[in-house]
Amino acid sequence: MAYENISYKSYCWSLGTTSFRTKNFSQNIEKQLEYLTEFWKEKENQDQKWKKNNDLQSRYHDFIKARGVVSGEAKK
Repeated sequence: MAYENISYKSYCWSLGTTSFRTKNFSQNIEKQLEYLTEFWKEKENQDQKWKKNNDLQSRYHDFIKARGVVSGEAKK
């Protein structure tokens, strides 16, 4: 799902001692949704339940790790 012409205004929120920029936050969520869509399209992942499915969750971790999103190993 690509939206080519949507403009975006960045905001900064501060909650206590924690702050984040919504631009990066929103971009990260959008990218994660793209990865999830791509992941669920793979035949081996279709018709699977996410909850209490360690094998599927580990496969997703490996899936995004291969794309440079995370490092390390998934807890089993």
